[in-house]
Amino acid sequence: MYGRKKLLVAGVACLALAQVIFGFGIETASLSLLFGSRLFAGLASANLSIAQAAIADITEPEHRARNFGMIGAAFGIGFIIGPLLGGLIAGLMHNAAAPFWFAGISGDH
Repeated sequence: MYGRKKLLVAGVACLALAQVIFGFGIETASLSLLFGSRLFAGLASANLSIAQAAIADITEPEHRARNFGMIGAAFGIGFIIGPLLGGLIAGLMHNAAAPFWFAGISGDH
């Protein structure tokens, strides 16, 4: 009805906005902003299932397992490199909110 591409773009935009809101929450020491941004991000985080459905639609059956494995590998690498980059950015900028600003501006997920 809406199209997977539009839903993926909307989901990524919402996640980027949630990161920016989280950065504001850190800067203002607002617990309600921190929880609100995580709630908003959680509501918009169906991107993985949409991406998997799109890959299932466009991939030949003999290559599906490989492509799903590539999604898993990308998430795994992100879980390893993401915290490292976040720590480096926070240390270089001397600001705990900097990684969230960067993630929000760069499009996050």
